[in-house]
Amino acid sequence: MGLSVSWSVNNQLVLVSGIYLLAWSPYAIFCMKMAFGMVTEVHPIVFALLEFCMKSSVVLNPIMHISYTQKYRYALLIVSFYLWNGKQSSQTKTTIKNV
Repeated sequence: MGLSVSWSVNNQLVLVSGIYLLAWSPYAIFCMKMAFGMVTEVHPIVFALLEFCMKSSVVLNPIMHISYTQKYRYALLIVSFYLWNGKQSSQTKTTIKNV
C-alpha cells in the first residue's frame, strides 16, 4: 500500500509541476524577450492572452488535487448532489408561488 500511495503522490507532483510550467512559460518567455529588447510593441490582446494562461494555473491547481484525492472527489460528489437537489426544490417552490 505504501508504494502505491507514493506512486500516486509522485504522479500528482509531476502533473501539478508540469501544468504550472506550461501555464507560466509563455508569459516568462515573453517577459524575457521584452527585457532583452527583442520585442518593442505588444498588442493588448496578446498580452491579455498571456496573462490568462499565467493566471489559469491558480484555477488548475485545485482541480488537479481534487481529481487525484479520493476523499475530495467523494466530498465534491456529496456537495454537488446536495446543491443539485437544493436547486430543484427551490425552483419548484418559486414556480408554485408565482402561479
